[in-house]
Amino acid sequence: MKYNQFVDNSERPTSQNAPIGEATEQSARHALTLVDEQRRLTAASLFPGPTPILAAWGCTYLVGFGGLWLSAGRQGAFATWGAVLVLAALGVLASAVAVARMTQLGRGVEGPSRRSAVMFSWCWPATLVGVFAFDLGLSRHGMREAALSLLWPGSFLLVVAVLFLAAGVLFGDRAQFGLGLWSLAVAAASTFAGRPANFAVLALAGGAGLLVAAAFGFLGGPSAHVAPDEL
Repeated sequence: MKYNQFVDNSERPTSQNAPIGEATEQSARHALTLVDEQRRLTAASLFPGPTPILAAWGCTYLVGFGGLWLSAGRQGAFATWGAVLVLAALGVLASAVAVARMTQLGRGVEGPSRRSAVMFSWCWPATLVGVFAFDLGLSRHGMREAALSLLWPGSFLLVVAVLFLAAGVLFGDRAQFGLGLWSLAVAAASTFAGRPANFAVLALAGGAGLLVAAAFGFLGGPSAHVAPDEL
C-alpha cells in the first residue's frame, strides 16, 4: 500500500505539469506571432507599397485619356487642347503623389532591401525622363501626327510595364508582376487600335488595370517593399 502511494505521488506532478507545458508552448507561439505581425506592420509603415501611386495614375489614365478619346471626334482645337491640359494636370498630380510616396521609403532604416527600394524608386523618374527625351527627339524628325499620338502614350506605358515587372521580381509582388504583363498587352493593343481608339484602350484597359491593382493592394492590407527581418 505504501509503495503504491509512493508511485502515485511521484507520478502526479508529471501529469499536472503536462497542461502547464502545453500552455507555455501556446503562449510562446502566440508571442512569436505577435512579434512577426508587428515587424510586418513596421516594415509596411517604413516601406509603404505602391497602392496610392497606382490609384493616382489609374485615375489619370481613365479620366485623361478618356477625355482625349471623347474629344477626338469634335471639331476645333479647343476640345483637344482642353483634354490635353486635363491629362497634363492629372499627370502632374499623380507624379507629386509618387514623389511624396518615394520620399517616405526607409527613413531611419539601413539594409540591402532599403537600398534596393530607394534605388528602384528613382528608376521611375529617370526612365520617364529618358522616354520623354526619346519621343521628343523622334518628333523632330518629321513623324506624322497620327504616328506621334500612338508613340507617346504607348512608349510611356511600355516602359512602365517593364518597371512593374521588375518591381514584381525585386519585391516578390505577384500583383505588380501581373500588372506589368497586363500593361505590356495594353501598350501593344493601343498601337494596333490606331487613333483615336488607342485613347479608349489606354483609358479603359490601362486605367482600369491600375485601379484594380490599387484596389487589390488596398483590400490586401499593408504591404512592404522590404524584408521585415531587416528591421
